[in-house]
Amino acid sequence: VFLTRHGARIDKEDRRWLAKAGHSRHDDPHLSAAGKVGAQELAAEMARRHAETPISHIVSSPFVRCMQTAQPVAEALSLPIKVEPGICEILQPGNFPPGFLDTAELAKDFPAVDLSYEPAIRRERLTVEYGDGAA
Repeated sequence: VFLTRHGARIDKEDRRWLAKAGHSRHDDPHLSAAGKVGAQELAAEMARRHAETPISHIVSSPFVRCMQTAQPVAEALSLPIKVEPGICEILQPGNFPPGFLDTAELAKDFPAVDLSYEPAIRRERLTVEYGDGAA
C-alpha cells in the first residue's frame, strides 16, 4: 500500500484563489503550479515502483486537489481512479457537508475516474469529524 497526500494547494499561495476558481466550493482548492509539478513527479515515481511491484488500485478523495494528484498517476499506470468520499478531509467542520463534486461531475474533467466503483462510504453517510486540534 502506498499512501500519498495531494500536491501543494493554491489556497496556500493565493488568498484570492476562490474569486478566480469559477466555483464557490471554499473547501475544494485546486493544485498550485508547484502542486501540479509534484503530481507529475509522483506519477514518475509510482511508474518506477509499479514496474517493480505492480499496483492494482488507485483510490482518491473526491476533492479536486486529490484528483489532480491522482490523474497523472492513473495515466502513468494505466489504472482507473476509484473515488472514495469516505477518505475526504473536512477542512472546516462548521461548513458541513464538504463541498466536493460528485463522481459523475469529476469524470468530466478526470477521464481516469472509474464510474463503476461503489464507494465504501457515500457522501450522504459522512459525519462531522474533529480536526487535528481535538486530537
